[in-house]
Amino acid sequence: TLGPWPAFAALVILPLVGFPLSVLALAAGLRFGLGPALLLMAPALALHLLLSYVAGRRWLTAPLHRWLARYDFKIPRAPDGEAFAVALLVNLVPGPPYFAKNYLLAAADLPFRAYFFAGLVANLLNTSMGILAGDFSAR
Repeated sequence: TLGPWPAFAALVILPLVGFPLSVLALAAGLRFGLGPALLLMAPALALHLLLSYVAGRRWLTAPLHRWLARYDFKIPRAPDGEAFAVALLVNLVPGPPYFAKNYLLAAADLPFRAYFFAGLVANLLNTSMGILAGDFSAR
């Protein structure tokens, strides 16, 4: 069985490369239960928000902007003072993959504080539902 450290490593690394966070949350709830899974998920979310922001700003912004320019599209900028609300809304919208939202928000030149705290709040809410479902399924 998977222990907490390999599970934590998986929770940090896999979402960065596109693995669905919802599946990981469900598996964490099944394997560890509600409390321990939340204790694993919260720092994992914080780490991939940090890593996604760095990767998005440092390595992905220029290629993404060039690719979008071919289609005459630009990533919109959040109005002054609205960065947190924009980041929260984007994170709460169902549909787009978690990793894509993170990289696009980083490329949209949001301030780190708004990006990080909006992402943490929204994704803790989202993943807690998966963890809870996994915990209930294990009973």
